[in-house]
Amino acid sequence: MRRELMRIFKSADSKGIPDGKLNQAELLHRLNLADLRKCIPDFDRMVDGDGNGQVSMNEVYYFLDKNEDGSVSMAEFVEAFTKPLEAAEGGKMNLKRNQDSNVAMLFEMMDADKGGTVSKFEFIEFLREHKPKEGRWNNVARLQESFGLNNKSEIGMDDFQAGFKKCIGLKITDFEIYSSMA
Repeated sequence: MRRELMRIFKSADSKGIPDGKLNQAELLHRLNLADLRKCIPDFDRMVDGDGNGQVSMNEVYYFLDKNEDGSVSMAEFVEAFTKPLEAAEGGKMNLKRNQDSNVAMLFEMMDADKGGTVSKFEFIEFLREHKPKEGRWNNVARLQESFGLNNKSEIGMDDFQAGFKKCIGLKITDFEIYSSMA
């Protein structure tokens, strides 16, 4: 579901100048509600803020802009739908208190075979397209070492979260996750 939500976000963000965020105008004019309804069976119930049985684009915008900063990031978009569903399912991702859900989303994107771990191969393959383009963390070997994949063949969520924390100054937005999602 997360990948489909990311595809829907990317589709709305790609019209015009993709910047990794959707403002209110982009949401109102570019977001495909039919795709969201296919992806999220309870979409109307989740988003219908006034409970009148009809979902307006303003309700969609206010549902998604959780931090009220005037735009919706990809992480904010995905979490708006997945957090309530995961809570209802008993926490599908099983994040621990000190774990970052954005880092977990990155982990899920890297875990190509959905086996619950990121192998050295999956890590390197993901970074071929999505590694940070500049700065200290644009070196695959440095990232591999910080995430502990220089002496392990795969890592789980706990090691991935710890590895991300070791990368001082690295941000989720450093990864080029918008450019190749179609």
